[in-house]
Amino acid sequence: MESICIDFNGNKVFGSYDPRFRAVAEQFIENFHHHGEVGASACIHLQGETVLTLHGGSDGITPGSQWEEDTLVTIWSCTKPVVSLCAMLLMQDGLLRPDQRVTDFWPEYGKNGKHATTVEMFLNHTAGAPTINSALLSSEWGDWSLMTELLQEAEPFWNPGDVVGYHPYTFGWLVGRLVRTISGMSVTEFVQERISKPLGLDLWIGAPAKVRHRIAKTLLAEAPVECAYRKAARDRPGSLQAVIEKYPIDFVNRSSGYEAELCAANGVTNAFNLSKLFSLLMDDGKLLSREYLALMTSISSETEEDATFLTPARYGLGVMKRFGELSDQDKFIIGDSAFGHVGAGGHVVFADPDCDVSFAYTMNKMGGELHLNHRGQGLINAVYQSIGGNRFP
Repeated sequence: MESICIDFNGNKVFGSYDPRFRAVAEQFIENFHHHGEVGASACIHLQGETVLTLHGGSDGITPGSQWEEDTLVTIWSCTKPVVSLCAMLLMQDGLLRPDQRVTDFWPEYGKNGKHATTVEMFLNHTAGAPTINSALLSSEWGDWSLMTELLQEAEPFWNPGDVVGYHPYTFGWLVGRLVRTISGMSVTEFVQERISKPLGLDLWIGAPAKVRHRIAKTLLAEAPVECAYRKAARDRPGSLQAVIEKYPIDFVNRSSGYEAELCAANGVTNAFNLSKLFSLLMDDGKLLSREYLALMTSISSETEEDATFLTPARYGLGVMKRFGELSDQDKFIIGDSAFGHVGAGGHVVFADPDCDVSFAYTMNKMGGELHLNHRGQGLINAVYQSIGGNRFP
């Protein structure tokens, strides 16, 4: 392993890497030099071994404070695979099946045309509940009873199962409600008892007070990049996109936001722990058997135009598959067998069983693109270059 310690313009980058992954380290540094990076971490596991771990820049907590090895950050929608994994563990325990009706566990959810909704529809973004058509403050998002009651009373935006449309926030309450009902634990407790503690991961949904001093301050994008989704939100006041965009996201950087069980967007960790989690997912029996990993990561729904994002989309059960082309603005380009997730602003995690590699990137300065931007995708490209050339078809 080669060590790195670079100081440029007050930004320090630390870490180590296998020389085979020099291109990833160079891209990580390039992000600070030319792509507006403020603070970030990146990690790669290859065949279960850590082959690159980098961190650097500012955590934004106080003027001049550095992003340390144990700095954490809100990972936005990279939280979804974690809550999905909770559901998959319950399936592996024999307590849940994808084809079961949600009403078997949540009878009240069957109102207003939702009675045929299955567990799989919750997990693959076809449930027809991508948002709640009600005026809410972000402070109310931490009220579990309120949010689940609103969801069970709501009419679906489409007949469940008929349309693919990303569920940005509601995914967490929908899947989380099943986890809580079946396990008898809160999602916070389940993650700690079944995932984080047994695996030694610094990973939280509902981060406790004892770790909050290590959570980097999230810096929102200065200028969202124009795309079909944002155009619809701006120009079509009654559209699904407009409803989603009107909800405030000021839960981020607040104690109330850290401690809430949003489950879809407020997970807290860093690149090392995310990459390690995905590496362990590929380790047969460590978390999931090959059967249940295949169930989670095979394509469950796909479309040329996601009803929410208005882009191509391919989903497993709580994970994303490759979509888009390298020339696209809204993309997530990984290998065909790979699975992962992007998070708002450009966070990303993925694993590729074909080459037994996992990778994660987290940061605090959000990009304005809808999915990935040149920082995260550039790192992904460098990972594939490093393991034997461009594996993208």
